Amino acid sequence: MKTFIRLFTLILTLPVFSQTDGDDIVIGKYRKLYSSVTNEDRTLLVWLPRSYSDSVLSYPVVYLLYGQNTSECLLPTITACDLLSASGAIPEMIIVGVASAERYRDYSSIADGYVENTVKFFTDELFPFIESNYRTKNYRVVIGPQAGAVFSFYTLLKHPGLFNAYILDNPFVWQNRELLYRMATSTLSDTKSINRFLFIKDEKESRPESLETAGQFSEWLKTNTPEGFRFHYCLQEPSGYFVPPVPAKEGLQKLFERYALPADLKVEKVEDIIEYYQKTGNEFGSEFNVPEHVLTMESDILMEAGKFNEQAELLLYMLSIYPHSLNALLRMGDLKRMQGEYQTAIAYYDKFLDIMPTDAIAIRNRRNGIEKYISESLVYTLEKDIQSIGIDKAVRNFKRAKDSGDNKLTCEENDLNTLGYTLLNRQMNAESIKVFKLALDIYPESANLYDSLGETYMKIGDNRNAIINYEKSLDLNPANNNARGMLEKLKK
Repeated sequence: MKTFIRLFTLILTLPVFSQTDGDDIVIGKYRKLYSSVTNEDRTLLVWLPRSYSDSVLSYPVVYLLYGQNTSECLLPTITACDLLSASGAIPEMIIVGVASAERYRDYSSIADGYVENTVKFFTDELFPFIESNYRTKNYRVVIGPQAGAVFSFYTLLKHPGLFNAYILDNPFVWQNRELLYRMATSTLSDTKSINRFLFIKDEKESRPESLETAGQFSEWLKTNTPEGFRFHYCLQEPSGYFVPPVPAKEGLQKLFERYALPADLKVEKVEDIIEYYQKTGNEFGSEFNVPEHVLTMESDILMEAGKFNEQAELLLYMLSIYPHSLNALLRMGDLKRMQGEYQTAIAYYDKFLDIMPTDAIAIRNRRNGIEKYISESLVYTLEKDIQSIGIDKAVRNFKRAKDSGDNKLTCEENDLNTLGYTLLNRQMNAESIKVFKLALDIYPESANLYDSLGETYMKIGDNRNAIINYEKSLDLNPANNNARGMLEKLKK
């Protein structure tokens, strides 16, 4: 039975922190930007995705209006972006919380034209500031709660180049309700094609006239949707909050519902994944990074399928774009250990431990276990001899050395079991079987070794001997459910 391969399934998704007593809890940075357009200082709250500091990648940007409302707007948006991107459901994105100066003046003053000053602030000052100070892609999402929804919807109609996607509260409110509806139906009637996404959320207990207008707009769009325009209207049960929560999670999930790697996509090599995200980016009119989580999961699938060369290529690509990826470093270490490239494995484990020195007992044990195996185990000598002089001479030398009174090296059952699997994974099937048989000569009562030999025979298609060895394992250990399950499968 395998004793270490299953450790591949460890997936690390938490960022690494180093804290001391009394440190502040920090989720981003305040930035100050003087606006000559509005003649005032503007406050920004900038949050960077997990991989930002450890990569050279660029990222789409979420512009969150009412960004100064940390509990109502900023934190829910950060949580949505962080957790959804960590699972590969959406791309990693920078969040720019734009604090309101005079929210109704800036966002709702459509009739008197002041809202155009806010547009100019975004185009002439805010966008250049963010894009010169951070690595950004040419893809912008605006999240507009409250009065910010009015401004955001207005820009979709009058300045559609500002943003690619709009996630809004109901914009049909107060004095702008009828004005925006007329603007929307007129503008979109004249628009044949536009690659934009609009998500509007409301609650059933909102003002009746606002709900009615949003419903009318939704119905109107069903027969008047421009080509390429995606729209989703979400009418929810009351949240119970005085200020409804910002619809970041729902909107982002809907926006990127076709972003995640499909479960039925057969991945043979890393180029298949890269190609998928290139095509997906083309649909959005941008380029998106391949998510680290997706690469991690597909690496494990390739490993389980025994496609170790393809797995290595994927992991090397992963490290080229995420050079501090703990998942990639761990898996490269495990892969090289399994392939017998022990010094290379140690180097990958050391890189892992340099980044994450604490809470890494399992990785430290693997690293130290290799050094112990090389310096103390007679099985390591056997492994080297198999490569240099062949299995039969290597076994004879091993037995001779083991029985020698001068031998100070160890001969652990687990080392022999691991070597058997290492040889099997190198397609050295005959050598693998002989190592397992050698191990059983030394440990004849080991149910685990019989299980391993049964698995080896099964993988090479010798079902008769697989059944014999699984049955022996089960006789020695009636609680071995793995052997019982394999026997049921083989006898069918």
